[in-house]
Amino acid sequence: MATTTKLDARTLARDLAGAVRGEVRFSPGSRARYANDASVHRQVPIGVVLPKSPADVVNAVEIYRRFAVPIGARGCGTGLAGQTVNEVVMFDFSKYMHAIVELDASRRFARCSPEWCSTGCVSAPRSTS
Repeated sequence: MATTTKLDARTLARDLAGAVRGEVRFSPGSRARYANDASVHRQVPIGVVLPKSPADVVNAVEIYRRFAVPIGARGCGTGLAGQTVNEVVMFDFSKYMHAIVELDASRRFARCSPEWCSTGCVSAPRSTS
């Protein structure tokens, strides 16, 4: 993705670190870890935020809007078509946001955080009824 103005990534990282309880990763090594998925595509992100809560996501998006940076999200990084790599500030939900928030078996309803849907559903127990 081509940008027309120079992004001040240090200020962006500093503002994010002050607004979220989760982790903010803008080092070259951290960014390189998120440049690949299971495809042949490689695109280094601007930075990565590992939110601990929905409030972290809201706070980060407010800052992204202020800086006019594109946003991406990723779970397991298993995309086969490069859909989880781009020149964006990436949300990685896999470390902290992976819980079942609400479960109502009688209504066959579950509300879960973003990453649980990627990984938890695969190993979740299945009803035999």
